[in-house]
Amino acid sequence: MSRAGELRWGPAGARVTAPVRWMLLVAMAACAGEGPAGDEAASSASDAGPASEVSAPIRITGFLTVEEGPILTLCSTGEERTVDGPVFPDLLDLHSTLAPGMQPMEGVFVDVLGVLVEGARGPGVEALAVRRAAWEGGGCADPEPELAFRAQGTEPFWSLSVMGDTLTWRTPDGQRTLHHRGPYRSDRGDWIVDGTAEPTTPGSGATPVLTARFYPEPCRDAMSGAWFHMSAEVDLEGREYLGCAFTGGESAP
Repeated sequence: MSRAGELRWGPAGARVTAPVRWMLLVAMAACAGEGPAGDEAASSASDAGPASEVSAPIRITGFLTVEEGPILTLCSTGEERTVDGPVFPDLLDLHSTLAPGMQPMEGVFVDVLGVLVEGARGPGVEALAVRRAAWEGGGCADPEPELAFRAQGTEPFWSLSVMGDTLTWRTPDGQRTLHHRGPYRSDRGDWIVDGTAEPTTPGSGATPVLTARFYPEPCRDAMSGAWFHMSAEVDLEGREYLGCAFTGGESAP
């Protein structure tokens, strides 16, 4: 398996080197006890006042434009906020790469870990880490609040959603529902989720038909150009699928 810090190419997309600061910021957020990572969290934090009163980074989603300075229009409220923070240059780079014709007025959907602040320039976002950036896709309607992980790839097109004890595998040929019991397994910073054909109990010894490994190596979708903060390897009945991934509305356990 390719580990973070290596350059890797696969049929699902280009894997790019993980910035060291991204890894540190995510670790800091985990230690701080990140709260619910949905838009509801962003909405509730907007009432929290100055950044000094916010105890931990939260998930913030919205559409980024850079025509008159970087502005993030929040998914949760429609409010416009200026953007700053350690990953600000990364957001500008992603916008210039993803916006059609590199137009500054085009909105690019971004999903960041950050803090809502009230500064001298008005309402702002202190962006600490990027989870996703895409011009195409569901945008504010995605993901579901209960989602823990989602992965996707190409050749062939496939996706995997992990929601609680249910795994949903989708391809152009149809959909398959698998089952998981017990906590997700952690392995050196990776998350491993097994799926069985039938519901089981922890320790039952049932043989998984699917094993997914989600690991913190940034990934870019080869078809859409969308950027994700994680990569995924999925083994389904002996066949390997490589793709990009992200943590959903529910934080990884």
